[in-house]
Amino acid sequence: IERITAPDMVYIPLLQHAGATCEPVVKAGDKVKVGQKIGDSKAAVSAFVHSSVSGEVIAVEQRIHPLLPFHVNTVVIKNNKQDEQDLSVCAKGTLSSITKENIISAIKEAGVVGMGGAQFPTHIKLSSSKPIDTVLLNGCECEPLLNADYRLMLERPETVITGLKLLMKASDVAKGIIAVEDNKPDAIEILKAKSAGDSSIEIVTVKTKYPEGAERMLIKRVLGREVPLGGLPLDVGVIVNNISTAQAVYEAVYSGMPLVKRVLTVAGNGVTLQGNYEVPVGMLVSDIIKICGIVISGNFELKMGGAIMGFTQNNYDVPVIKGTSGIVVFQKKDDLTEEPCIKCGRCVNVCPMELKPHKLVFYAKAENWDKMEKTGVMNCIECGCCEDICSSKSHMVSIFKKSKKIIRERKK
Repeated sequence: IERITAPDMVYIPLLQHAGATCEPVVKAGDKVKVGQKIGDSKAAVSAFVHSSVSGEVIAVEQRIHPLLPFHVNTVVIKNNKQDEQDLSVCAKGTLSSITKENIISAIKEAGVVGMGGAQFPTHIKLSSSKPIDTVLLNGCECEPLLNADYRLMLERPETVITGLKLLMKASDVAKGIIAVEDNKPDAIEILKAKSAGDSSIEIVTVKTKYPEGAERMLIKRVLGREVPLGGLPLDVGVIVNNISTAQAVYEAVYSGMPLVKRVLTVAGNGVTLQGNYEVPVGMLVSDIIKICGIVISGNFELKMGGAIMGFTQNNYDVPVIKGTSGIVVFQKKDDLTEEPCIKCGRCVNVCPMELKPHKLVFYAKAENWDKMEKTGVMNCIECGCCEDICSSKSHMVSIFKKSKKIIRERKK
């Protein structure tokens, strides 16, 4: 893992999580320090936002977002390169000394969210009233090219394991599992060595198969439990977090540093300096392009996230956010014209959620949203298996994403 020096300017969105947008607690002209809270919210579901650099707030303005189709309030900060830490950044305790309540409080104050893509506030998961018996750490990076969590397991195994044990303590759980794909034998070996003698931690090897890292798939594979349609892992007694989140939980408790930087993979055949980099939240993709020698031309596509489930970016002045697991650049596929569905059933055979994608496409084109919901579109994990195998070259994933958004909007 290589560290990238923070750029001259960072652009930190006040919405980097599932839930309500934070309100700015700073204004243009204010001086800020690393780890200082710049976004707050009283909403039931939200996550605080902090500065990743020290310097001066230049503006609080609406700017483009890497995942959302609309502009969001963003704090623009000029870096003074002093890397001054806020006084609030201090150790909150250790695994043996800190209480369950203080772990959850430290995680909340640090703005920790799921860093595998969902970006759900971690403290809310831990505050559930449902009975939990297992914390499952997802060490499966089944997306092609991504391996940031793999490097964390190799280079920082102690902090990952301690992060897991903090999550277990916060959940009153005696069993913790780290699931790792079988193509990562060195990570499995080092995690087993570091957790040897601890009967509460189990390292489980799973088959390398896309999309094995999806929550529902992983729970079924590792624990034999099936999350009900429309349900959550909490409904079957499981809390799932990924490796990067465990690392962030460790930092929140042991150093008090909020989630202001993350490890991400920069890879693809359009990247000169491929690797895993620790990057400050708010750094623009355009700055990373310069550092990593990324070649962008008409034949290349840049995605934030994975090559399959990531989001294509047409404007590179978008910032890295808490959930950015990677930046991948590759040659575009031929833009094949969509043909009518021939009902071959191949999409049904490959769907890991056992949905009927061809029927969902039919209902979407008919704008029959009630039928789409009843047929299970909200359980689609957007893995892209159906689209990849479709004989008719239907753009299924984008259809399902738009449909789910419409269904959610209709319920408001």
